[in-house]
Amino acid sequence: MHLIACTDNRMGMMFNHRRVSRDYETALKIIEMVNGSPLYMSPYSLSFFQGVQTDVRFVTSLTFLSEAGPTDFCFLEDADIYPYEDSIRSITLLRWNRLYPSDRKLQINWRRWELVSTEEFPGRSHEKITKEVYRYVQP
Repeated sequence: MHLIACTDNRMGMMFNHRRVSRDYETALKIIEMVNGSPLYMSPYSLSFFQGVQTDVRFVTSLTFLSEAGPTDFCFLEDADIYPYEDSIRSITLLRWNRLYPSDRKLQINWRRWELVSTEEFPGRSHEKITKEVYRYVQP
């Protein structure tokens, strides 16, 4: 699967059961990345895309990580990837370039991943958002 997550500078994603931030331009960037493919996520994450006009099919389920296939895209905010880490082939981080209070962080063994591209773009609520794409490196 291809994992997409939004994080702060310490990999923080959520605080007190709420996402640490949201940005309309970031939602558009994710829609562009999936290029018409279904996007798997938890039911909570659907609100991240509120107000975005798209024909992308959002697949929401509490067990979305186990339902996604090898080429599917998953948007991660409020789930643990530990049991599914070996199924992930690429990770796209959209970084807020800030520090937010967080109690849920993206936890992954980064020694198994290689940064392959970086792009910066302006958001509506963040002056600069950084998109980082990582690919899995065989141990």
